[in-house]
Amino acid sequence: MIQSNYVGKAYLQGMGTPRFALRSIVLFLITLPCLMCGRPEPTYATLPQSPGGFQMAVADFHWLVGHWVRQGQPTDTETHEIWRTHPDGALRGHGFILRNQDTVWEEKMVFAAGQDGWQLTVETPGNDDAVIFDLTASGNQDFVVENPQHDFPQRIHYWREADTLKAAVSADSTLLSFVFSPKPR
Repeated sequence: MIQSNYVGKAYLQGMGTPRFALRSIVLFLITLPCLMCGRPEPTYATLPQSPGGFQMAVADFHWLVGHWVRQGQPTDTETHEIWRTHPDGALRGHGFILRNQDTVWEEKMVFAAGQDGWQLTVETPGNDDAVIFDLTASGNQDFVVENPQHDFPQRIHYWREADTLKAAVSADSTLLSFVFSPKPR
């Protein structure tokens, strides 16, 4: 028993030597790549290719996430868009208009990767079927989705400029623009 304590003490005293430090660094450098090899990144799953032949993940659209309030509205009206990431890998949005604190209009949106690329699916009350828009262009902080068969809109463009979220919906010669700010906390 006394001998094992002595061996343990000698071992601990050797931990401060340059040789021990070098061994520790080498062991760390060998172990680190092994630990990283099998670890997938949760936000960048293998997804279908988007326009231009590149793959995109939900993290590429994270700039959309937040609670946004439209600027330039009458005092009795508020337009909101709330975007959240969902565990299924999609972005889910809820847009609604309040007039005198009553909800007068709303829509549910899902922006997700499908087999043919990214799509924005929009459901509004009064419409039996959801409208699906295909991603046709995207950049660092913007994207365009389109559905030429839909009456209005046929094209939706979202983009970020500094702290604002902007959107434009259009069809033929009609264009509506929106500017949103983050909801004050």
